[in-house]
Amino acid sequence: EKPSNYLDLSTNGVDSFDVSEKWPKCKDVFEDIQVQGNCSSSWAISVATSIRDRRCIQSKSKVKDAISAYELISCC
Repeated sequence: EKPSNYLDLSTNGVDSFDVSEKWPKCKDVFEDIQVQGNCSSSWAISVATSIRDRRCIQSKSKVKDAISAYELISCC
């Protein structure tokens, strides 16, 4: 049995999928693109962005705070 907070993202033959149409209240979060430039830790930016997007979706747009890629790569 799937948990109550499970998001079914299967395409079921759909040709395209726009997250801003599925979750319009998080559109501003999805459209905030981080410039990676020559960053050798671009993975950290991608991970931080994914976490931020999913937190917005999970909280029904109540949580829109940015996650710091720097915190993912810095030493404690």
